[in-house]
Amino acid sequence: MINRTTRNQIRNASLDAVSGYFAEDVYERHREVPWVLMRIKSATAIAGTNYRWRYEIEETGIQAAAGNYAPLVLTDGLYNSAGNNHSPPGFALNVWELMNTAARIFPGIAVANIPPGFTIGPVEGYVRCYIGYLGKAKGTGTSAVSAHWLFEAPNPIEGECPP
Repeated sequence: MINRTTRNQIRNASLDAVSGYFAEDVYERHREVPWVLMRIKSATAIAGTNYRWRYEIEETGIQAAAGNYAPLVLTDGLYNSAGNNHSPPGFALNVWELMNTAARIFPGIAVANIPPGFTIGPVEGYVRCYIGYLGKAKGTGTSAVSAHWLFEAPNPIEGECPP
């Protein structure tokens, strides 16, 4: 017969193993996601949505010469090269914007609490994009999955404070 301490040690060991496997699985899935550095060229508001944009992007790199690490556009990069059939068209979606509504923007900012004169804008600059697969309706009750560039970044809230 085992005592309560031994029983708890056995139970806790199995729980630790399960949580350890879960943490390892999450780590492995995130470690394997390849990303590409992209520059946002422009953003177009998506009709019928709140605070969501479709971003035109281009592949970029970082020039390490002389230690200045300046960004540059890769005209012959893996995804920008002519005749490239390996990637979606040159636009991306911001995953965090999928949660934006008329009342709230990610990560839970109430639009009503944003002072007058301030606006919620699209993301600008450089982002780490990865390819994700999104479902889309094809017609009457059918759907298809297609590849899209995705990134995750908060939307800026811009404006000027009164003097």
